[in-house]
Amino acid sequence: MKKLFKPLLTIALVFLFSTTAHASSLAVPNYEVKFLMNTSSILDSSGNLSNKVISTFNISSYKNLNVEYLDTNNLDLNKEGWIVRLRKFDGDDSTKLTYKKRYTISNGNIDTALETAADDGFDGDNDNYSAQIDWGYETQTLSFSDNKQFSLYNYSGIELPNNEDAIKEAIYNIPGKLNKWLYHGWAQEQLNSAVLYGPYSGKRYIGQLNGLKIELETYNVNNNYIAEISFKTDKYEDASNQRQQLLNLLDSNGWLVKSDESKTGIMLGE
Repeated sequence: MKKLFKPLLTIALVFLFSTTAHASSLAVPNYEVKFLMNTSSILDSSGNLSNKVISTFNISSYKNLNVEYLDTNNLDLNKEGWIVRLRKFDGDDSTKLTYKKRYTISNGNIDTALETAADDGFDGDNDNYSAQIDWGYETQTLSFSDNKQFSLYNYSGIELPNNEDAIKEAIYNIPGKLNKWLYHGWAQEQLNSAVLYGPYSGKRYIGQLNGLKIELETYNVNNNYIAEISFKTDKYEDASNQRQQLLNLLDSNGWLVKSDESKTGIMLGE
């Protein structure tokens, strides 16, 4: 019995300390609640917001933007949960390049997703990536974003790079976690054969609801308009309460798309 006790004690202690260390290193995400909106109900024939939407959300300003994505024809990056996005707004001096890793959250179990991400190196000790819970109509997704910026002299305004230049910048700025995802150099191989999805032109409107900052984005995607409304907050309780209020408001006005189809998914043609 004594011979058996020591190994069991050792195993128990190792498990206890490894579990404690793992839990203490989990990332702390903020929350972004987002819903697709029914464009036939909120936009006129020119793609402008209706007066009722403007007044309901106290829309005070907007900016024009362009957005595009890099991936292979088979969406190999996206299939591994990675997004490579380029975006530029009115007045920006540089193009924002975002590398985003996404994890599915099953049955609202956020901690399990955070633990899976920590096993992949996305934990509380990583300062390069910002963690966020995207909360849609029914589903939640955990994401980690690494944002870079670059400027190219031969592009003006909100014009985004062509395929060749976008690939060069994406490879030059590629984070180590992405490039080593399946094996060293995996992502660079995908980017070398990547194509552009976009650019798509859009507008980001800024408003508020019950003192909460609201962003409403509209885009023309292959001659079809899409619209997404969102807000961000740091606490789960605030996200949950404000989300229900926004969902009820959208639904009562016939503005809610009851689907978890995402803006990114539509642009990538998922």
